[in-house]
Amino acid sequence: SGGNPAEVAITPLASRAIQRALQAAGHTADMLQNQHNWFPGSLDAVGREAMRMHTATPYDIMLDIHFEGDASNTRGVFAIAPDGDGLRTITPYSGTDSMASNPLDAQYATAIAHGVSEATGLQLRRSGVVKPGVMSEKQTGVGGNGYRLAMFGYTAGVRHQLVRLVLELGNIRGDAAIINAPGFYDRAAQGVVNGIGRVL
Repeated sequence: SGGNPAEVAITPLASRAIQRALQAAGHTADMLQNQHNWFPGSLDAVGREAMRMHTATPYDIMLDIHFEGDASNTRGVFAIAPDGDGLRTITPYSGTDSMASNPLDAQYATAIAHGVSEATGLQLRRSGVVKPGVMSEKQTGVGGNGYRLAMFGYTAGVRHQLVRLVLELGNIRGDAAIINAPGFYDRAAQGVVNGIGRVL
């Protein structure tokens, strides 16, 4: 519920397409929020619910789907990987939750961003990233202010069992021509499947 109206309107469409594509490829894919069943509450509530779901039925990968909705000139697809050491959080965890300690997360981030780029024509994000298409949690606006992303904070306790990524499918202004083209959501979804398949 934190995005602007245009972002809120299209994110469930992309998420549903990704779910369908994963299921068609033989994966089990469940969704926490969609246009027909919107889980209410804050990002903290969503983070707690994601952990509850994982505890009840352990998952291998968590994809938190977003679009950039700001008016900046930034463009491109990228995945944000957990990198929370030194950031403040209300969900304390022991040990480290850095990109260096989560190499599989970074590997999936790279593969999925490349897969979506190839399938849709979205360029890989190249500014404010650790490498094309992959951003550290610390490079986000929230991380830059010294805080953890809620979803990463709440799932830090299962970081050795669960790959955790935030996937940004382009900027709704800068990438509008690609995002608004017919079939974009299905192409993006196939790119996600392709990326996951490369790592598997």
